[in-house]
Amino acid sequence: MAVTDAELSMSDDLDVNFLDLPHELIDLILQNEILNAKDICNISQTCTVIKDVCQSKELWRRKMQQRWPGLIQRYSRSQLHDWSAEFRKCFVIGQKVRSMVESLSPTYYSCEEVSEEGFEGFVKLLDECNAGEIVLNSLMEIIHDQQSHNNLTKKFYAAKVLRNIQHHYLEKKWSVHLEDQEPCNQWLETGAILLSQWCRPTENIIENNVYDLLDHMTAQVITKCPENISSSFKDGKPEGEWSSEQERTLLETLNGVLFQDYKLRGNTDNYYDEQNSFIHKVLERGLGIPITLAIVYSAVARRLGVTCQLINFPQHLLLKWKEHPMATPNQQFTYIDAFNKGKFLSEESLPNTFGLPGSMFISSKVFSGIDPIEVYRRMCRNLINIGRQQSSIGDGLLGLRNALDLSLILSPEGCRYSSVECPCQPSPGHQPLSDVTYVREDSRTRPFTGFTGELPYQDSRRTRTDVQREEKQRGIQEGYIQTHTGIQELHIQAQFRINFDYINRHMLFRITDFVLKCNNTYFQIIPKKRSDGNNQKMLFSVGQVMCHKKYNYMCVIYGWDQKCEASKEWIHQMGVHTLPNKQHQPFYNVLVEDGSNRYAAQENLTMPESVSTISHPEVGKYFECFTGTHYVMNNEKCREYPEDGTATGQIIHKSDE
Repeated sequence: MAVTDAELSMSDDLDVNFLDLPHELIDLILQNEILNAKDICNISQTCTVIKDVCQSKELWRRKMQQRWPGLIQRYSRSQLHDWSAEFRKCFVIGQKVRSMVESLSPTYYSCEEVSEEGFEGFVKLLDECNAGEIVLNSLMEIIHDQQSHNNLTKKFYAAKVLRNIQHHYLEKKWSVHLEDQEPCNQWLETGAILLSQWCRPTENIIENNVYDLLDHMTAQVITKCPENISSSFKDGKPEGEWSSEQERTLLETLNGVLFQDYKLRGNTDNYYDEQNSFIHKVLERGLGIPITLAIVYSAVARRLGVTCQLINFPQHLLLKWKEHPMATPNQQFTYIDAFNKGKFLSEESLPNTFGLPGSMFISSKVFSGIDPIEVYRRMCRNLINIGRQQSSIGDGLLGLRNALDLSLILSPEGCRYSSVECPCQPSPGHQPLSDVTYVREDSRTRPFTGFTGELPYQDSRRTRTDVQREEKQRGIQEGYIQTHTGIQELHIQAQFRINFDYINRHMLFRITDFVLKCNNTYFQIIPKKRSDGNNQKMLFSVGQVMCHKKYNYMCVIYGWDQKCEASKEWIHQMGVHTLPNKQHQPFYNVLVEDGSNRYAAQENLTMPESVSTISHPEVGKYFECFTGTHYVMNNEKCREYPEDGTATGQIIHKSDE
């Protein structure tokens, strides 16, 4: 069929060169998520026009957002950024972080902890490259990769690094926040976010996300206010001052938004849950305690142009709002109970409402406002008290450690916790010591109850290798740090009573780091083969998930001995001599679901009917992934037990037949 002249003319009109398009449209096309950064770099080399378009800041901001959606939220919104340069920086530093994390397992597998030297490269990136948020985000990506059963070793060491350098990074942010001498300029929500990040260092808590949610709450209040009030806001900010009646209307509307729409409420069922103290969890779950709910309330009220100040009320923290500025002093303020759905209270009603004697209210200090630093200290004390009640196994003491460390920043001149049961306190540049207290055949170690120079309970289950190690360690501050070893493990006593007035914690950790450096020198991986004559009685292998017949706990095997290597005292103490096979049977090192490490006899273990993951903080130190039936050893554990990988598969396959 012949093409007419009109059709040819129309075809010529539609034949538009890509370069003839407006640069804004080309920019928009290149922003499409189908094109990655490598594609943009290749396209930019085609011609000068495209090269110029590819320098667009918005283009590279979008590519940043597509590649690192969480990272771009961490950037300050009050500053201008060269997104092309930031993309290159993120890519290069991210590669370095992943490479350094991968190097930790081969270096520190035989050590209880990563020494200070292991963190130096990460700290250098933080300080010298001004890349704190990039480094933290790179570590977060490793830990939160949406593959909970894979890359366990990388996650294990990334979490260790993150706990260490997060505090190093946040200490500077705390300093900047607290240096503002005007309390009115210190946003309480900022300090609450820093506290959450400090105490939850491996959680991806993004400051801007909290601000965005508070801003959204503010916008909801504005839209629900009467027209005469909502029209007085420009770009979400009030213009001018409010009358007392308008302020009450705003706060009443705020109560409806917070406590009805967002369903914020006091956690009366589990008041001492530590999550009630973290602002991101309060906003996520809708549950909090008076102090965190008051911070949220005051933050939104401030955005609305209403000042609500936290007051030093005993036991139950309240807010005060100057509703009647022209009245007598004791009639000026209305008090707000954020824990009780924003209930308004008069000064006269407070004693009866909270069941307190009227004599307590004679002092004006009861109604005085609290500076932000005192609010943070109060939150910190809450977390310390909660931490003292938590389990001393696994991650149970991490919250207490973090809260105590933060208290030293908030109260550097007078922090006293002379009777607080706590672990060794980490300082910047030092990894906290292991939380795991060794449990010998289902019996916990007796705690070291006094930091008086006497030695804590001595572990009697020692191998010949352990004795040799102890000989090398003898003389290294035995009065202050008692090292005791299990099977190929060094355990520094986790709990003791600290008096911060008499112990320099930085000196303590220099001693600890020296011990760890010694370990790096002579802790070697010694292969153990099942095919050796004395090891052929092994019924189970490394990586198997087991169940204890007597105590019914679930665990995973991470090591074994062809017979019990404990001393006679330990064997008698644990009742091993009463077992049918006594100590003349294989014994297994196991990681237990409650976070403890145990040494179990073969006849006490059995394969469970159903297998699940074991929630133990050290699983990633020894295993790379969980298959659904067993754990797969990482490279270092494979070197230690070279034949167990095959054996595990054979044992499980045989049990399924």
